[in-house]
Amino acid sequence: MLTLQALLLWIAMGLMAGWLANRAVGDVRYSMTSEIVTSVIGAVLGGMIFVALGLRLGGALGSAAVALASAIVLLMVIRTVRVA
Repeated sequence: MLTLQALLLWIAMGLMAGWLANRAVGDVRYSMTSEIVTSVIGAVLGGMIFVALGLRLGGALGSAAVALASAIVLLMVIRTVRVA
């Protein structure tokens, strides 16, 4: 279960990951705001999944890696679904 502090950390990481994910995925098709919000949702969901599975990558660097990876995955999934 995520505490409020952990959730706020994931949101903050998600904001940073959202910006980086947009740069990594490239080809911004929608507004930057909507893609960053989507990335925050992806980062929070990724954090919840990792916590639920009992996986820990350790510290802020591990949290940032999870947030970035999950934000990129969610952005790519949404782009793929919208294109199809």
